[in-house]
Amino acid sequence: METFPLARMFSVTALHSAYRYSFPPDFDFKGERHDFWEIVCVLSGSVTVTEEERVYPLHEGDMIFHAPMEFHRISSAEGTFPQVLVTSFSIEGNLPTKLREGVLHLESQEQDDYQQVFDRLFDAVSAGGAQGFSGQRTADALALFLLRLDSAMQDGKPLWIRPPPGSTGTASAA
Repeated sequence: METFPLARMFSVTALHSAYRYSFPPDFDFKGERHDFWEIVCVLSGSVTVTEEERVYPLHEGDMIFHAPMEFHRISSAEGTFPQVLVTSFSIEGNLPTKLREGVLHLESQEQDDYQQVFDRLFDAVSAGGAQGFSGQRTADALALFLLRLDSAMQDGKPLWIRPPPGSTGTASAA
């Protein structure tokens, strides 16, 4: 019988944080740099996110990924009281290219899917981690969500609302 190898492009290997934040309108985090990935997803309101020298406005349903060692900061915008989910994690391998830069907009089903994944991540952080099969299910839930986003974009779904500089991606109307 012939064997067919399956490529594993990345694996989620650690979860560092999963926070729900409600920021006041004058919130201004001066920024940070760390050696793991971070996702910021806006549930409501508006924020301004800076990655190195690039500035992005984010609104409800928008998501951005911060790469390891990339300086980033966040502040409230437009006088709103933004609510955001922030998740940080480590991977072995590489995230799909289209997720690495730019801002994505999640439709309501994708937002619901991410909320479910986030809840699982939040529970793991609150419990001090997830071991055994529970840990694998938690890591795989995040990996599967990221792969579904990448697949949607590969299939032509215009999730980018602000593609990365120099990208050939198509921006969708926001």
